[in-house]
Amino acid sequence: MPCFLFATGSIRQQLDSLVNSPFNRWARANILKTHADKSYHKDAMALSKGFISSVEAPEETHIRVVLDNTIKERIKNNREILKHIITSLDFLGKQGIAIRGHRENLSHEGNRGNFIELLMLLKEYDPALATHITSSSKTSYLSPDIQNQIINIIGSEVIRPALIQEVVDSKYFSVLCDEATSSKKEYMSMVLRFIDKTNDIREEFVGFIPVVRTSGQMLAETILSTLDSFKLDIANCRGQGYDGASAMSSSRCGVQGLIRERNDKAVYFHCASHCLNLVIVRSCKDISLQTTLKKLSEVNI
Repeated sequence: MPCFLFATGSIRQQLDSLVNSPFNRWARANILKTHADKSYHKDAMALSKGFISSVEAPEETHIRVVLDNTIKERIKNNREILKHIITSLDFLGKQGIAIRGHRENLSHEGNRGNFIELLMLLKEYDPALATHITSSSKTSYLSPDIQNQIINIIGSEVIRPALIQEVVDSKYFSVLCDEATSSKKEYMSMVLRFIDKTNDIREEFVGFIPVVRTSGQMLAETILSTLDSFKLDIANCRGQGYDGASAMSSSRCGVQGLIRERNDKAVYFHCASHCLNLVIVRSCKDISLQTTLKKLSEVNI
């Protein structure tokens, strides 16, 4: 009855039973529970209660006041639920724990990944979160897309500004960059190296920056524009660390050469990890070395 009388116009156009017409398919009575979890049903119930209250005590209660209070209560609950979701993602990120699992469907009885399992633990101590997780509402804020959006917001609005401020306070810094490919798109990872106020040497990842082309000119412009967006002066850069590719290492048309035209104190270093990787790859192709390693593995010491 509440949905028939108080459901909004848009809902009436979408639904039939329990809204526009009586329910008479009792063989499918299980849908009554699903219906009770719908947001439009809860809104209609709030409106009906407000209407009854206004009739019984018109001088004390107004239907719009009741509805406003109901909406405010839902907003408060939604914020608390979102707070649980955000803090869970923040905790997993700080601890370096994988977020998602093989199956994240709430109806799955196995391991649903660390994020969902953490929320399932928290819901035991929060009735509002438990109701949110077990309800059939489509707006759950638990999907991988929402998780990624929240992580991006935490990174861009909270973590990165704090890191950049530390670099600004330190004044001098070095830039470490490398190219990466994801889904046929080119990115450049950027790390800033600096000495913090406790005199500890820090290397902090600040993001993946999309690049249109991987030429030395384009990569140098991307680095300079990114530093400028961070309000970091290239004149305070004291080091550059890249791989040995010509686009990065060339003193004429590579990134390091183009940046040194702007600041000759930004000394270039060939990344030690790349050097080690090249040595190991080339060594593994050496037949004599392979034979020696094989014989050593056969010797019992």
